[in-house]
Amino acid sequence: MINKIYSYITNEKRINTFRKIDGLAKKIGGNLYIKTLGQLKYHLRYQTVSEIEKNALESNNSSHLHWDFEKGSTKFDHPLVSVIVPNYNHAPFLKERLESIYNQTYRNIEVILLDDCSTDNSRDILTSYAEKYPDNTITLFNEVNSRRVFKQWNKGLSVAKGELVWIAESDDYCELDFLEKMTSMFRFDSVMLAFARSVFMQEGTKIWSTEEYLHDLPNLSWDKPFYMSANDLVKNGFAIHNIIPNVSSAVFRNTGSIPEEVQHICSNMQLSGDWIFYLNMIKGSVVAYTNDTTNYYRIHPQSTSLKIQKTEDYYKEFEQVSCYIARNYKIDNAIFDTILKNLEEHYQTQEKKIDNFLVSDYYSVSKIIKEKEKRHPNIVMACYALRSGGGETFPIFLANEMKRQGLTVTLLNFDFEPTEERIANLINKDVPVVNMKHTDYIWQILHHLGTDIVHSHHASVDYALALWISSNPGLSKHIITLHGMYESIAKEDCNRVIKETWKTCYRYAYVADKNLDCFKEIKYYQENRFIKLPNGLPTVETHPIDRASLKIGKDDFVFVLASRGLPEKGWAEAIFAVEIANKKSSRPIHLVILGDGENRERLEAESPKYVHFMGTVSNVRDYFSMGDAGLLPSRFKGESYPLVIIECLMTGKPVVATAIAEVPNQIVDEDNNAAGLLVPLTNWNYSVEQLAKTMETLANDNALYLQLMSNTSSVSKKFSINKIAADYLALYQEAVQEGEVK
Repeated sequence: MINKIYSYITNEKRINTFRKIDGLAKKIGGNLYIKTLGQLKYHLRYQTVSEIEKNALESNNSSHLHWDFEKGSTKFDHPLVSVIVPNYNHAPFLKERLESIYNQTYRNIEVILLDDCSTDNSRDILTSYAEKYPDNTITLFNEVNSRRVFKQWNKGLSVAKGELVWIAESDDYCELDFLEKMTSMFRFDSVMLAFARSVFMQEGTKIWSTEEYLHDLPNLSWDKPFYMSANDLVKNGFAIHNIIPNVSSAVFRNTGSIPEEVQHICSNMQLSGDWIFYLNMIKGSVVAYTNDTTNYYRIHPQSTSLKIQKTEDYYKEFEQVSCYIARNYKIDNAIFDTILKNLEEHYQTQEKKIDNFLVSDYYSVSKIIKEKEKRHPNIVMACYALRSGGGETFPIFLANEMKRQGLTVTLLNFDFEPTEERIANLINKDVPVVNMKHTDYIWQILHHLGTDIVHSHHASVDYALALWISSNPGLSKHIITLHGMYESIAKEDCNRVIKETWKTCYRYAYVADKNLDCFKEIKYYQENRFIKLPNGLPTVETHPIDRASLKIGKDDFVFVLASRGLPEKGWAEAIFAVEIANKKSSRPIHLVILGDGENRERLEAESPKYVHFMGTVSNVRDYFSMGDAGLLPSRFKGESYPLVIIECLMTGKPVVATAIAEVPNQIVDEDNNAAGLLVPLTNWNYSVEQLAKTMETLANDNALYLQLMSNTSSVSKKFSINKIAADYLALYQEAVQEGEVK
């Protein structure tokens, strides 16, 4: 196989060479993938590929902004769209609006009709359509006017069940293929929002279109559909104009209610609140545009948007938007000077009502630039695959929490193994996901996302990123979390990864002291290059599994083991131990095993009836809640800081585990109070008889059990994902500010 790979190098000198090589290397699989890439570095320079790709992209004017570096989504087929129609006194336009919704060629929709206490006959019209289309229509009518657009939007979002949302303003209308075209734009999981061409209408006459409205943005072309990173879109136009002139032209992912920060900023805005809404929605994502369908935006002669353009509030709102952009986007100061110039030109065309009016009094560039000091780094959280494993799920939880705290974060899935749906479902809906098409797009992805920090969690990913970053200084700062993989792979592969990542990694975050051994062994250890940070998980509501459904008595003692079915994870030993324990126990002891593995079928066939194999489940904590204690009889060399220990303790249940890696520290609080029992591990082995005795003791010593269970609360506090995210954010900020790798 290696010779076959090298033959490609000899016979082909093109940019797709690496694509073919990488595909073959992946077929080899596992640790050899890392080894193969390392050997190839000397035959096909990553630098060469990087430079060719980069130059080709940059030379093609604005086309270099376009996004085509990820795989199309396979899970987003014909999604439900929630159509929210907020209405207030638009009776004359409602029929045309509603006809353009209910007659869409795309049929998988629910329609949420809102009325904000209209004084005309709007409700009669809305009610007639709800009666005509009862199967997919909801009505929400206010008895008191809310006086807040976002309050109405949130009301609709609170009941929206669709994966996508379209807020269709009650006085607009659109072409009947609007949703058909728009839903097709979400073929990438990274797309959070798509928008269509708009035609501005006034009293039945077209006054201008998207192409005319945005003619002064030379880096953006409106004559064909495109995908573009939000970072590029803001830099090349979205900071200068609200390129989405009204919400009816946009469809976006259903991420729940509008964040409080956005509502607060927009509470007093009359013109630009939706602009802030879009800018928040798309952070770290990709935006899609199409001119294959059209939205018709009705401008009323006495509209608020026209009136405000003649007041100082117009300029103040621009300043508020620019301040938001400065706090959230990686953008050059020169853009704010451009905006100021545009505003000054705008003022010259308006009737002068304010003596000695200076635009800069209301749009202060210096104030806006000062806001840049509050910007957090743009984070790309890189994962090996969306599959089971601590190194795979922890970056998801960390990305979710970073996003919850308002940071710009993108989950970059290297997709080295097939996706497990239950793992993909752990990703919060507001976190953009890039399923990378190929590793030779690493530079483009990091560059177009405006990445400040790329944080990886798997040796193969660490290595691939290091090769690109080392040949492209300044691309981004690299943080690596060591979850235990380095010490579990072949020494030759481990050494190769360490030597390459050492060139680029700003800090290695380790979870267990044993993670450092392989670095020390080859004299690649410097204390200031490492920081010890624990893993953590979010708090979630649990719903205990019904014991009766498993034929387990309410007074029986239940151990729950959740892991992959690797021999080293101890399934066979656990089964043997529970058999021994049951012979001495005064109460029945059950073992519930969650997960799958190559030996499951054999073990299940040979196991007694009090051992229950549940397979892979998405609700692990529901099983821990049903059980009395967790069990981790592991001798797996890659074990470092097992997340299942955290899962169990967070449900208030103690654990029995081998004294492996960081587990002895995991199960105690700051005062050394334990929430579990340990089984000694010697030379990666342990006594099954000792494991059985420990299990039997816990099941029958009620005072001991209650004491350990009472300690789970204090122990669990250190696993707070909020605190851990804050610690990582401090590390990210240090990396950005300090600059060079030390």
